[in-house]
Amino acid sequence: MPEHAIHAGDHVGEYLLLERIFHDPLCEAWKARSEKGNRLVTLRLPCDPRVAECFAALKIKVRPPGSRQLLWTLRRLEIDGRPVIVQEYAEGRELLELISRQGRLPPGRARYLFIQILRGLAELHGEGLPHGNLKPGSVIVSRRDAVRLADVDTGLICGRIATERLRDAGRNGSHGNGLLAFVTYQPPEQHRGADAGMAGDVYAAGLLLHEMLTGHPHAGELTVADIAALPDWAVEVLPTCLERIEFRYPTAMDVLEALGVPPRRTDRQHQAKADVPIAMPVAIPIKQRGKLRNTQRRSVRKMVAWITITTALLVPASFFVIWLWLWQSDKPVAGLHAEAGPASATAGRAAPSKWTKIGSDYMWRWTDSLRGVDGRDVLPSRDKRFMLVRLRVPDEGPGGGLMLRGDGSQASVTDGEGTLYPCRGYVFANRYRPRRSSPSPAVRIEANGWVILVFELPSHASRLRLRVQGFGGTWDTPLG
Repeated sequence: MPEHAIHAGDHVGEYLLLERIFHDPLCEAWKARSEKGNRLVTLRLPCDPRVAECFAALKIKVRPPGSRQLLWTLRRLEIDGRPVIVQEYAEGRELLELISRQGRLPPGRARYLFIQILRGLAELHGEGLPHGNLKPGSVIVSRRDAVRLADVDTGLICGRIATERLRDAGRNGSHGNGLLAFVTYQPPEQHRGADAGMAGDVYAAGLLLHEMLTGHPHAGELTVADIAALPDWAVEVLPTCLERIEFRYPTAMDVLEALGVPPRRTDRQHQAKADVPIAMPVAIPIKQRGKLRNTQRRSVRKMVAWITITTALLVPASFFVIWLWLWQSDKPVAGLHAEAGPASATAGRAAPSKWTKIGSDYMWRWTDSLRGVDGRDVLPSRDKRFMLVRLRVPDEGPGGGLMLRGDGSQASVTDGEGTLYPCRGYVFANRYRPRRSSPSPAVRIEANGWVILVFELPSHASRLRLRVQGFGGTWDTPLG
């Protein structure tokens, strides 16, 4: 597939090209979208025959679980005899663009980005692989300063081929335009023909740190003035990162230990996989760390949301259950079995505190509320109270017992002035049955059973008499 034939909107296999990310003499990268899963990916297409050969022979490594700082290769395609590498895509801008726009970065932000770069390299070194082409263009920084390293599988290939082409250009007297960006961040031993290694990635990371703190690329040796302008934490690690290979940190994990950054769980796993001994540094608080990571903030938000939803559901449900239990509970009628009577008193006579005995078959008392058949509290009208008269049904009369009609016409109470107060209702089976206009339903009280008649009387009523019909005659007795 020739280079001029590729444009935004074309299809490469199942992928739709959206925009070109970069183009150099070795390869070009495109932002694309998969038409099957609607996933954004990065397509790398070789522009050099040697790069094409290496891409065709590239072994795709399975993405390790827990990888967060690296953009791994997903698959390899073959389009018109040309290999195409499909890699993960990350939104953001290159570190090169960030530095060119903002210049030198604040020390706290530079440290935060540098630690993430080192974590990505430590993850890669834990798999036993060097990056080999670490430069500002291969560091992707999101809006929230989350760092992802690109060129994980292809960077080593491009860096090696760029070095070979520059050597050929030097022997032929040509310039090798467009290839200097590949070798600017390579360590000195790689310029002398040595293979790229993990220590070379540490050297490149040190150059990136110097560029973030100063705003310009590193040139030559570090001077005393350069070191004096660096923050204290950078003075401790930057000179060692830029030393000769025998005095340099061997891996990115060693740089993290020198910074006092505790390793993550994934770092320990990758380090154990590489069979490299790991030192457990003392955890030192990292100043100017900033806010929590996005994942931590999302976890906190989810926990708060679950607590809020659970509380919003459980609190009304609890109130409803309590209300339903109180509403439908089969509790005794108020005042039937309580020992203490109401605090109010009738005119000229205090209300009795207990059931008052009247002969052998009657007891009576006052109460301010009842509980009805449906479980609701029943209150008397204004300036009135309920009088409960408990009587034992004698065995006189035909068949014994008492048929209690629903209209309450069998019982009444009169006061000293001759006012008659009909029965308001009765209590049977521990429930208040209100008076009804019809004679039914009726309840039969067996002989020697007990029934409670309910009357509604004014508080000033006195010299009360009870009149009951249905005991084989009329029963008339004073209440006190």
